Amino acid sequence: MTISGVLASTDHVIHIPETTAADTVRAWIVLALLVGLVIAYVVLHFRLGRIRVRKLQAPLALAGAVILLIGGLWNESLSSLLSSFFKGLTNGGLFALIAVGYTMVYGVVKIINFAHGEIFMFAGFFMFAFMSETAAWPAVASALFILCILLGSTWVLGGKRKPALKAGISAGSAIPLAIGCYFLFTSFTLPFFLALILTIILTAGLGVTCDLVAYKPIRTAPRLSALLTAIGLSIAFQNLALLIWGGDAFRFPLEEIPAILKLKTLPEGGAAGVSFWQLLVEYKRLRVMGTEVPLLDLITIIVTFVSMAALWYIVARTKVGKAMRAAALDKVTAALMGVSVNRTVAVTFAIGSAFAAVGAAFYCLVNPSALDNLVGYQVGIVAFAAAVLGGIGSIPGACFGGFLIGFAMTLAPKLNLAMFFAALGFSREFIASLPELTLVSWEFGFAYMIMILVIIFRPSGILGKEEAAARA
Repeated sequence: MTISGVLASTDHVIHIPETTAADTVRAWIVLALLVGLVIAYVVLHFRLGRIRVRKLQAPLALAGAVILLIGGLWNESLSSLLSSFFKGLTNGGLFALIAVGYTMVYGVVKIINFAHGEIFMFAGFFMFAFMSETAAWPAVASALFILCILLGSTWVLGGKRKPALKAGISAGSAIPLAIGCYFLFTSFTLPFFLALILTIILTAGLGVTCDLVAYKPIRTAPRLSALLTAIGLSIAFQNLALLIWGGDAFRFPLEEIPAILKLKTLPEGGAAGVSFWQLLVEYKRLRVMGTEVPLLDLITIIVTFVSMAALWYIVARTKVGKAMRAAALDKVTAALMGVSVNRTVAVTFAIGSAFAAVGAAFYCLVNPSALDNLVGYQVGIVAFAAAVLGGIGSIPGACFGGFLIGFAMTLAPKLNLAMFFAALGFSREFIASLPELTLVSWEFGFAYMIMILVIIFRPSGILGKEEAAARA
């Protein structure tokens, strides 16, 4: 099920399964273990104190999640669990790529950039426009929007030149590029990887422009001003996308993507009679322990890990990364030591937006019919939850939180609560009166439930405190 598909409302008839004695025993064991964890936490809270028990909160919460998953997924086959594992890795990687943008900006500027989801959305529209022949009005509007992006980003890159010279450089470089983008939109379809490169460049420029126009003027203002600005910018971008492309969802042009990413429909008998190499070469799937994993999912996972490794290298081994870490610790001292704080912040926005562009490109491949003006909010808010879960300001935390949220949203539909209640002895009438119990429509709620529990019991996130200690 795609992320956008969760929001569609459908009539659902609850299926109340038949339960065995083993199901009943397992359900009571799971319930007893969960209650035991709660009792253990309360006892430790009073015996050790609130401060010392915090170190045990994360292990206890993890133990509870594992118990719940084992109890809910007991009847799942190995093939189904492996398929969910790879799908969770794919979704988690996409969330991690987007969550990195939230956590980098917060780590350096202490601003929650709620418009980051909309930057992800525009990256998806840029990919769509480059890979399909766009109608006249969207092409003109997109070219004008790109002109504003290029003007803003080239102004920042102009450094300390005189305003008139900077304006001339910006206009002289931005106007021809914007006109070129218009003709690309209307007359040509670009290959996937070339479109991805152009999208990364434009999306990075959009992030820089957001900083220049919206956040730089209020850098020293109270945080509430920055928060309201971020929310307003997010709403403005949503409506701008609605004005340019309309409110209907677009289908990503999968026919233009490389052959290695195209999935071919399996024969009627499934993959049982297909050889390993035929499945790999012709149908673009890899057989792993009896499970057919799409190559697209594997490539998405590989791209995620390669991107995270590149980000680690940038932050840990380059002058730009050293400047970012210095600005994150103390902007005044960094400026006294010769670091250009404003340019470092602009680079931070550019890198975070570039990662969102990579995530948008592969999100459109995984969910080809989900591109609309609200997709940035839907996906971005989950990525923000992943950043908070892992520890806002911590890049490893954003990665870990993204994968954890991805697994949670993938496995949530498989937790059959109807069977759990039935095994505990509840009547069929009672179970039928409850809302949908398979958690299919609760994916977002399940992700937020995890985030809220982490905020309550560990406000700094799972890795936030450790990251702060490492910086110190």
